[in-house]
Amino acid sequence: MSQNTRRAEKSLQINNKQYTAKMVVDTIMRIEDSLGGSIFGVAKKFELPDIKINEVMIILYQAVRSGGHDITEKEIKAHISDVGIVEATKTAGELIMLGLNVEGVGNQKKSEA
Repeated sequence: MSQNTRRAEKSLQINNKQYTAKMVVDTIMRIEDSLGGSIFGVAKKFELPDIKINEVMIILYQAVRSGGHDITEKEIKAHISDVGIVEATKTAGELIMLGLNVEGVGNQKKSEA
């Protein structure tokens, strides 16, 4: 799984297919709407840990859809079953952190130049 933090993208392999997941502002807004809370509240759930599998599925689904892929929730659920709950939760957490850190990563790179 490769990651492009400047573009908030992460490469994921789901059901033997390669996908690009994106965590842009629109994706974050859709996740917030779907989960009924702020992205910071969602991130806090990973820290506690208090994240539900349905929430993991929504994060993965929205991120992959934002990458321009026509994937179904059923396919994401199959992926979670295949890789296991812990691995899927880890990936969803990485996506949330990627979405939260995009601006900070870009500013850090500019200041290093």
